[in-house]
Amino acid sequence: MFTSLFSLLVFSLCCLVLLVFFPQFVEALDLHKNSYHIVGSSWGGHVAGVYASKYPENLRSVTLLCPAGLEPKKVTRFVRTLMEGRNLLFPVDSKEFAEFLGCVFFKPPPLPRWALSIALRERVPNYGFFETVFDQLMEPDQRFLLQGCLADIRTPTLALWGKHDQVLCPSGLDILAQGISNCESHYLDDCGHTIAIEQPHHAAGLISEFVLRHHTQSNGFHHTNGAVH
Repeated sequence: MFTSLFSLLVFSLCCLVLLVFFPQFVEALDLHKNSYHIVGSSWGGHVAGVYASKYPENLRSVTLLCPAGLEPKKVTRFVRTLMEGRNLLFPVDSKEFAEFLGCVFFKPPPLPRWALSIALRERVPNYGFFETVFDQLMEPDQRFLLQGCLADIRTPTLALWGKHDQVLCPSGLDILAQGISNCESHYLDDCGHTIAIEQPHHAAGLISEFVLRHHTQSNGFHHTNGAVH
């Protein structure tokens, strides 16, 4: 989460990415010649879902891993600390970093103190920029953008959510299942917000099976034969 300057810049320009940059990226890679599959996690899932609502003719399937952009039914640990005036995404010492890990993981990895120090040294200098981007993402017109687009997602969708996610409320899975007409959904046991790290094999198996199934099935749009993108 929020580990790369580039990804943060992309998320902060959500609408511009959807309408300009992402289609250009697809065309530059010649993906536009075939329909393709996209996968997005957290804020990336927010972007992937909104993209699917805008460009259904381009896609064979979309996979959303605990995406942002949905109005939660319950206040999570992360949101509660935000309401208290603290943002767990921006730890400044080893104690706060441990709290950050405890929030995003179901079972936080045992990191030695020197590893925490290196992580902090790399992250802290960029916090000013990160906080500006985060504030932009929390603007009223951006915060729940995905939820308003669900009815327009006609592409076959796979939704995965960690049962113990303390960042984004797991009730979001039900919102996706109810709001998207063609949605397959799964909760993942013993998993927090970091699905790709905590349940890589289970998630990869579900995604691979879903992608392969919909790579050969028509979803009502034009498809051509080719490799899975």
